[in-house]
Amino acid sequence: MNSKKSQNTKRGTSETASKSAGSDSSNKVSPEDLWSACSVKSIGVGQATILLYEVPIDSSTFGVSVSEKLQDHYIAEKFLRKHGHEKMADWLKEKIPSDKKSRSGELGEILATEFVNSSRLPFEVPIHRLVWKDGRELAMRGEDLVGFHFNSKPLGFLKGEAKSRKSLSAAVVAEARVSLKKNDGLPLAHTLSYITERLFEADEDEKAGVIERYVRERLPNPSQVSHLIFTFSQNDPSEFLQNDAKQACNPIKHYAVGLRASDHQGLIKEIYTKAING
Repeated sequence: MNSKKSQNTKRGTSETASKSAGSDSSNKVSPEDLWSACSVKSIGVGQATILLYEVPIDSSTFGVSVSEKLQDHYIAEKFLRKHGHEKMADWLKEKIPSDKKSRSGELGEILATEFVNSSRLPFEVPIHRLVWKDGRELAMRGEDLVGFHFNSKPLGFLKGEAKSRKSLSAAVVAEARVSLKKNDGLPLAHTLSYITERLFEADEDEKAGVIERYVRERLPNPSQVSHLIFTFSQNDPSEFLQNDAKQACNPIKHYAVGLRASDHQGLIKEIYTKAING
C-alpha cells in the first residue's frame, strides 16, 4: 500500500503539466518528477481534455525513474519496512508476471496511477491494487484505477481504464470506453468497498470513512464522476483519443492521456529488468 500520506513529501516538488511542457528533457529526472522528462501537448475536444506525452528518444532516464516506482505497486509497504530493500528483488521476481503481454498491461496501469498521483489531475489513487494480486500471471478484475478528489464537496470520483499496446488502435480505445460506461459510468460498489477496507488497514480512517458512505448509503451522482482513458503505445494515439472524446458522455467529465514511446516493447523490458536486477 502506498497512501497519499507517504507520498506528500515526494510530491512537494512535482511540476504542473504546463511546466513539464517547457522543461529540459536532457536534465536528469528523479522519480518524483517522472512526467517532466516528456514533451506534452494539450488538446480540448468539447468537455474533454486530452494530454499527449512523448518519452524522449533516449528513454533510459525515464525507464530508470519508472523502475524505481515498481516496488511500491507490487510490494506492501509493511513488507518493505520489515524486510528492507535487500529482499525486494527476490520478492519482485515472484510478483511480476513473466508474460510480455501481462507486463505490458500492468505497466500501463502503473503509469496511469503514477500520472494521476503526480497532481496533474485533481485526484488521488490512494491504493496500489497490484499489491493484492492473486497470482503473478493472473489479471485483476474490476476498474484499472479509481481515484478521489478528497478536497471536493461532494467527493469527486475518477474511474479509469489503461491500455498498453505497441500498436494502439481505435478498437482498443473503444474497449476502454465500453468498460467506463459499465454500471452507468459509475465505479462499482464492490471496488469502493475494497478500497475502503485497504485504507482502514493502512490507518487512513478519514479517507476510508468518506468513501464508505458511498458504499453504505448510495453511489455517487454522475456529476461527481470523471472518466480517464490512459494509453501507452509506440504509435500516435491522438486521432483515436480525439475521436473517442467526441463520444464522451455528459455530465461525466472526460480526460484522456496518451503516452508514446519510440520503442514500446524495449522500454517495458528495460523497466522490468532494471526493477528486478537493480
